[in-house]
Amino acid sequence: MVRLGKIYPIKIPKEVAIRNGKLSLFQLGIQVLVVSLLLWQFIKERMYYVVQIPQGFPNAWVGGSGNADASAVSTDYNSDICRDNQSFLYKYSAGWTHGAYQCLQTPKAEAGFKIGKREIYFPTYFRETIVETESGSTCSSASFCTSSVSCSHNSLSQAPLYNFGQKCFEDATENNVPAWNGPAGSQSPSHAHQNVRKCACNQQSHYLVAGVSSRKMTFEHIFKVTAADTEVSGSSGTPKAVADEDENKLPVVSIIMRKDQDGAYSEYDCSYVQVGGKPGQCRFSETAGVPNPPTLTLQDWVAAASNGDIDLQNADARNPSIASNQAGSGYDARAPYRLTGVEVVVSIEYVGPAFHNRIPDDVDLSGFDNHMVALIKVSVNQAMWTGLPHLAYENPTTSYFSDSNFNKGKFRERYYYGIRFLFTTSTSSAYGAFSWTDFLTGMAVFKVYFGAAGAIVVLFALTALGRLSLQYKRATLTPLDLEYEATRVAPARILVAVSAFHGLCKIVEDENPKLLLTDEKGNRVIHAASVNSDVLNKCFGKVFGSGKITLGSGGIEALSEAVLATLGDERTLDVEKFVNAYLACDCLDLTEMQQVFDEDRKVGRLEQFFSTPLEIPFACENVMNRKSNKDLEGSSQEASPRGQARTIQMQQP
Repeated sequence: MVRLGKIYPIKIPKEVAIRNGKLSLFQLGIQVLVVSLLLWQFIKERMYYVVQIPQGFPNAWVGGSGNADASAVSTDYNSDICRDNQSFLYKYSAGWTHGAYQCLQTPKAEAGFKIGKREIYFPTYFRETIVETESGSTCSSASFCTSSVSCSHNSLSQAPLYNFGQKCFEDATENNVPAWNGPAGSQSPSHAHQNVRKCACNQQSHYLVAGVSSRKMTFEHIFKVTAADTEVSGSSGTPKAVADEDENKLPVVSIIMRKDQDGAYSEYDCSYVQVGGKPGQCRFSETAGVPNPPTLTLQDWVAAASNGDIDLQNADARNPSIASNQAGSGYDARAPYRLTGVEVVVSIEYVGPAFHNRIPDDVDLSGFDNHMVALIKVSVNQAMWTGLPHLAYENPTTSYFSDSNFNKGKFRERYYYGIRFLFTTSTSSAYGAFSWTDFLTGMAVFKVYFGAAGAIVVLFALTALGRLSLQYKRATLTPLDLEYEATRVAPARILVAVSAFHGLCKIVEDENPKLLLTDEKGNRVIHAASVNSDVLNKCFGKVFGSGKITLGSGGIEALSEAVLATLGDERTLDVEKFVNAYLACDCLDLTEMQQVFDEDRKVGRLEQFFSTPLEIPFACENVMNRKSNKDLEGSSQEASPRGQARTIQMQQP
C-alpha cells in the first residue's frame, strides 16, 4: 500500500490566504453578482431539464368550400390587369412573355395542388399552351393551322404577335430523328434514324385566377418527441380531455406569428375574422371538443407573412423585388404579384410547458399553461418566381415512321404561378423533462462561473495594487533558477546539513569515547562516520521528552527505528544519507548536484538545447551585460576545479 501511495499520490493544491478586508469585500460583491446571474440563468433556461426537439408533421388542404367569394371575384374582374391594361405586359425574354390577360374563375378542383407532405400550391396565374404536332410530307398550314397565320417549309411568313394568342410554326427538316420502322404492333420492328419534316401549332392564352385572395388554406399538424424513452405526442385536433387522461399526450394551441420589420416575431391579429378570441390574437385550439385547425384566407396568410406589405386583394399590386420587364420602365417595369406569385414559408416551432418562458412576453398564454404551444411563424421569400408546370396529353404520338399518324398528337401545358406554402419544423422547438444528469451538469457550470469570481479578484490583487501586488506575488511564486540553486543555495544547505550531522556525531563521541580514533601519531581525533539509534533516541528525547508535546520511550524508539529504516540501513545513518534526507524537498539533492557538476556525464541533444539560456539582448542592456558577464566568467573560473571557465548545463524555467 505504501508503494501504491508513491505511485499514485493524492495531490492537494497549496493556497495562500490574503487577509485584506477590502479585497474580501470586493470578492464578496462579485460573488453575489455572479450567483444572482447564474441563479437567474439556471431557472430561466431550465438548466435542470433535458431538452428534446419535437418533430412536426403538417397536412394542408384547400379550406372551406374551395370556391372563391363572389365579392372577391367581382373585385378582380374590375381591376386594370383583368381589363388588359397594356402597362401590365411583362417580357422577361422572347420565350417568357406575359400579357393579354383574361380573368376567369377556376373550379374548386383547381383551387390548390398538394405537392408531397410539406407543400401546397394555389395558382394566381397560368399560361395555357395547346400544342398540335404533325410530321411527314403532308404537313402544311392549310390542313393544320388557321389560314390567318401562314406557315412555310423553312420559316414563318409573318412573326407572331408579341407571342400572344395563336401562332403556327414549321421546323425545317430534321435529320437523324430516331424512329421505328414497321407497322404498329409488328413482331419484329427495326430501329433507325430518319430525316423527318415536323410541323407544330401553338395556341397560347394568359389567365388570372379571379377571387384567389378569398380562398382558404387549412392545415393540421401533429408533433412527436421522445423524452426518457417515452414518446410524447399531440396534434392540432387533440381534445384537451383526451390529453388529460393520457400523460403521454399534450393538447396543442396554434398561434400565428408574423415577422416584424426588426426581424422579431409577434402574434398576428386576425380577430376581425372572429379567430383568436381577443384583439391582437390569432390562435387555434379545440373548442368544446371540436378540432379547430389553423385556417385563414390567402389574403391573411400573405399579409401575415409580409407584415402587411403585400395586399393580395389588389390584383394590380406589383412586386418591387422583381423589376426586369423589357416591355416597361419605371413603375411599369415591376411584375404584378398575381404574375410572380408569393412563396410563404411556414415554420412550426413547438414549445413545451417547461419552456413557455421562451415565448415573447406579449403572447398571453393564460389558460394554456399545460399546452404544447405551436408558434406558426410565417415569412415571405422575396424575389421569387413560383413557377409550376402541368402537362396533359389528349393523345400520345406514335413513334412508328410508317404509321400515318407518326409524331401526330396534341397536348396542353399550363404553366402556373401562385401562392406556394412551404412547411418546415423549427430547430428552435423545445420540450423538456427533468434530468439528474442535466441538473448535475448545470451545477458544474455553476461552479465554473462561480470560481471565475475568485479568479477576477486574484488577477486584480496581483496586478492592480502596485507594491502590494508585488508582495502578494512574492507569497504565491517560488521562482526556479537552477543555476542559482546549484551554485549558491544547494551548496550552502549541504554545508549546514554536514555541520548538523557532525553535531550528532559529537553526541556519539561524548557518550562513547571508545569510538574516537587517533592517527598513527596518536594525537588526531577522527569523528564517528555514522550515528545509531541511541543517538537518535537522545535527540528525539530532548524534543518529545518534556513539554506539552511528548512521546513515551516506546514512541521515541519507534520514531528512531522508522528514521533509520527509511534513511539508513536499520542500524546506522551516515552523512550521505543524512544530507540527502535534508535536501529531499529542495530543487536539487545530492544526486542532482552530482549530475550538474559531473564533467563526464553524457548530455542528450534536447537537454543540451534547452539547458542553454535563451538570450535576446536589447540595446539598452548591452552596457550592463558586459560587466555582469565578466563577473560571472571570473567567478566560474575560480569555481572550476581545473581553473578553467565552464558552463553548467541545466534546464531553464
